Amino acid sequence: MYVTTYMKQHFPAIQLIPNLCSQTESSLHILLGENIYQFTKDGILDTRRFQVVYDQVTNIFHTLFKTDDEL
Repeated sequence: MYVTTYMKQHFPAIQLIPNLCSQTESSLHILLGENIYQFTKDGILDTRRFQVVYDQVTNIFHTLFKTDDEL
């Protein structure tokens, strides 16, 4: 299964876009915590964004790697 197909099926809200910094075929650029700014209108840190990003990254990591994989 291709990564783009997999991501669309399992993470439809995440938009995959080309990453200009990494010009190799084995790289991905994933927008995390989209539409949630890191600060509230009052200038207070919005921890909700960081929790969303953490959950997304954790979900992707556990989907891609098994517990016995070497990293």
